[in-house]
Parts: sequence; structure tokens; C-alpha cells
Amino acid sequence: MALFRSLVFRAVPQSHSAAALSRGTLRLPSARCLSSAKEIPGPKALPIAGVLFSVLSDKDFDKNNIHLYFKKLFKIYGPIVKLKFPGKPTMVILSDPEDMKWIHHYTKDNPVRLGLEALHKARYLDEYFEKKGGITVEDGEEWWRVRKRVGPPVMKLANIRQYVPGMDGVAVDTLDRRLGSLDPNFTQDAEQMKCYTAALELLRCIFECEENLMWKIYPTKTFKTLQKSLKTLTEVCDRTLWEFKEEMKERNKRDPNHSPSLMEQLLLDSELSHKDIVTFMIDLLPGGTETTTSASLVLFYLLAKYPEIQAKAQEEVDRVLGRDLTPITPEQLNQLSYIRATLKESLRLLPPAIGTVRVLQNDIRIRGYTLQKGWCCLMTSAISGLDESQFAQSQDFVPDRWLQHRPLGQMHPYASLPFSHGKRMCIGIRISEQILSILIARTLQQFNLAWRGGDLRRKHTQVFEPVGPFPLTFTERN
Repeated sequence: MALFRSLVFRAVPQSHSAAALSRGTLRLPSARCLSSAKEIPGPKALPIAGVLFSVLSDKDFDKNNIHLYFKKLFKIYGPIVKLKFPGKPTMVILSDPEDMKWIHHYTKDNPVRLGLEALHKARYLDEYFEKKGGITVEDGEEWWRVRKRVGPPVMKLANIRQYVPGMDGVAVDTLDRRLGSLDPNFTQDAEQMKCYTAALELLRCIFECEENLMWKIYPTKTFKTLQKSLKTLTEVCDRTLWEFKEEMKERNKRDPNHSPSLMEQLLLDSELSHKDIVTFMIDLLPGGTETTTSASLVLFYLLAKYPEIQAKAQEEVDRVLGRDLTPITPEQLNQLSYIRATLKESLRLLPPAIGTVRVLQNDIRIRGYTLQKGWCCLMTSAISGLDESQFAQSQDFVPDRWLQHRPLGQMHPYASLPFSHGKRMCIGIRISEQILSILIARTLQQFNLAWRGGDLRRKHTQVFEPVGPFPLTFTERN
């Protein structure tokens, strides 16, 4: 996207040192940026209604494609735009990776975000959770109390690599059944299916509650369904964790010197309660179902649409894994660098969300504008990730750009952030990347992919969701 950079100039934040300027790591501001009275540009805002009428009357506004409307605003007003909606904090949307970098920098010690209010309320209404909502919905001290304990073991790659055999087994089983149910004997009453269905329902209801706020006035049908799904997941995860504790005791008796698994490390942490871990397990489930499914479909689509990329990925898979289905080892997975590059590129081109949100806890200065405490900043990496000034051949699927030698040049580290950044980045990033890498490797090992239709369509709710039909075919390789 071509941005009108000549209209808005960069200001150096007051905290930046002269040494940084001398190193050339920061750009000098224009004199026109020095006034703190500058008004952030954006659509005209009316008293009470804010920009609501301006937005709804715009022929290009489509809530299912809100990113395209934001892109239009950036073209009109520049890389920072102010929006005020009724009943909501003032929102500032940003498209320049350098500005996103400073927002992340200023909020790094206490990263606060909006959203998931319905889930927060449902947990507070449920006596099981004892007014503790977990890292997905909490902010401040309560969020950090849990996040600092679960983060290190879950983000440690060596811990996630322990689960390669299990993830590989699931991928092989799935493909053997042509992407059907993992177990043909499962019924709707089976605990696995109840858990899967509840996770999908929970995610759907969270998104619907974010769109329709009537649940704040009275318990709507959607909110009640959210509560029911949460109850199901709580019962399953609570029972599973108690069973795991018993298994852990037996395992420790047999082999007291064995390396503890990820779950064992969490259970051994005296600062985490049983219910803290159950809540964390529930938070991981929706991300491990719907969002991972959407990301895998996007990658299947792109590989099918670009057969030359697919062939190159298959060459790597054949070289590392061969053509038989012997279990993948962590060492082999580490060698699949091109597979990881295809994943990174798919997340840049068709990311799972518009971007990252931060609520400012202090006034800050960017580009000569004052952004006030309490304002909400949306950093639109879904737009910066397609900016030609940031990525050469930005509209094309070019995994090679992520290889170590960077054949298309260096990229701004904040231009594509599909999993956010810093302390509040997606805690399931390692798990998601590993699952997707294994699934794609196993698929390309056995099948050639083809897409028999037009471009993949997606709609935006709280995240991007692929819209069917999906004319994707799997043909067994010779």
C-alpha cells in the first residue's frame, strides 16, 4: 500500500537518546512535528455519535472487510488515523511499522488490551474461577501473576518439541482418513467431541457478544450458550488435570529422574493453583481448534495456488523425511526451514487478525501527536504486511523472503506480527507453529494440492475467517 508519507513526518519521542540519533537508528523529525497541539487526522466526529455516521454512510465500509476500509482511511489521512465510536475509548489506528514499534515499546511493561468482556464476565459469574479470569481476559497484576509462570515453559521450544510424536500421529491419522474425524467410532456424546464442540461454541459466542452488546443488559441466548460451553470445558479440563496428576505420581515412582513434561512443569510450580492451570488449558483449546484450522486452510490454499512453491516445499520434505511414514523426529522438524518459511509468508499475506491492540496507560507522543491515556491503539499489521514499501512483491506468495540470506532484502521486524509481540504475544505461538509445520509436511509428503476456484474469501469478525466453498483437492503423489 502506498502511504502518503510526505504529509506526515516523524517525531523522535522525548525518551530517545542522542546516541541513538548518532547511530542512525532513528529518523530526525521535521520541524512541523514539534507542536503538541496537532490534531490527529480522521473522519469527522460528531458529539455523542462520534464517527459512526461518517463510517456507516461510506460506500466502502463493510464490517466483514473492515481492513479494506482502514486501508482507505490510511490513503486519505496518512499512517495514523483517529476514530471515535460511541461508548468506546478513542481509537487510533496505525499502519507504519516504526510507529507500531514505539507503541509496543511504550506499553511493554504493562500491555493492556480490550475485548473478551463476555468471557471475563462469564468466568466471574462462575464460582469455580473465584473471580480470576486467566491470562486471556485479565490485565495488570492478576494477568502478570499467571503469565510470568506459564509463559517460560510454554514458550520454551525444547518443551514443545516433546510433543512432536503425538502431533505427528494426529496428522498422519487425519490424512489417512482424508481429513475426516480422527476416530470414526466417535459419537457426539464422546468426551472428545463434546470438548471440541464446546471450544468452537465458546469462540463463536465470544465473537457474537463482541458484536452485540445486549448481553451486558440481560443474559442473552448467546451469552447463556457461552456460559454452557465454558462449563463443559471446565468440567473436562478439571477432570483431565486430576487424572494427569495421578498419572504423574505413578510416573515419578517408576522413574523419579525423568524429564518433566510441559504440564508437569506447570503442576510443579507452587505459585500456580490447580484452577489456574485449568483456566489456562481452556484458553488454549479454542486456539488449537478453529484458529489453527483456519491457518492450515490458508496455507493449503496458497500452496495449491502456487504450484512452483508447493514443488519446492515437497523437495525439502522428501529430502528430510523421505516418502515413508516413520515418525518425525524433532531433529527432522528443525531441518524443515522452507516449510517454516511458507508458514511465515502465509501469515503475512493472509494473517489471522487485523493487528495488535494496546490500551495506553500514559500519554505518549508519536509523529508530533499526543496520544492520551486510555486511548486504544490498533496496529494494523494486516495492512503493513502488504505494503510494497515494506515487502518487495508484497502481493505475492514468496516464502524465500524469510530464508536466512533474505533474497528480497531486510524486513522491518514490526511489519508483520501475526502473533503480536512482547509479553502479551500469543502464548500458543510455539504450539501453533509446530502443529502447522507437521501437518503441512505430512500433507505435502503424500499429496499434491490443487485449488479449483477463484481467490479464497475471508470475512472478519474478531479474526479473519475463511468462507466456503473450498475447492481444494488432494491427489496422491506417485
